Amino acid sequence: MRSNLLTMIFERDINKLDEQIKTIDDLTNEDIKLEKEYESTPSTPEEQKAYNDFKNDLGKYRDGRVKIIKFVKANNYEDAVKLFNSEMKAIRISMFEELDKCIEINQKSAE
Repeated sequence: MRSNLLTMIFERDINKLDEQIKTIDDLTNEDIKLEKEYESTPSTPEEQKAYNDFKNDLGKYRDGRVKIIKFVKANNYEDAVKLFNSEMKAIRISMFEELDKCIEINQKSAE
């Protein structure tokens, strides 16, 4: 998804925009399926907290992605770049940190 956003923002090819949006939508739908599968497995309270924090960040990331797409559609690339390089970057880093916590917890549990 990140690469699709980058393509939208920096290539600025309006002819590819619908294709990029469709790819993002398809990937989001696949993510939702994986989330449901993950959520159906038992977890510890510690893992659940990390996962809930991840889901909170994921919601913010998806909201930011919608804003970027709106900026691009309006040919407002300056604001799209600003959002991508500031808020979206911080959210993405936080999401990965929370996912790493979930992985660590699962590894310890598996041991």
